Amino acid sequence: SIGAFLYTEAVRTAGATFIAIIASASPLFALPLDYLINGEKISKKGFLGVILTITGVIVVLL
Repeated sequence: SIGAFLYTEAVRTAGATFIAIIASASPLFALPLDYLINGEKISKKGFLGVILTITGVIVVLL
């Protein structure tokens, strides 16, 4: 599939560590896009999840 090919190319060119960090940060992109595209309300749990994701990505980067 195209998605698997693009993922493989991303890992090959950018490195597995960087791509793993980007992949783990996907809720940071999904929640705001869901709000903008579908008008979905952001719940307290959703907001907390984004905060925890940001914290986790920062911890991994340090």
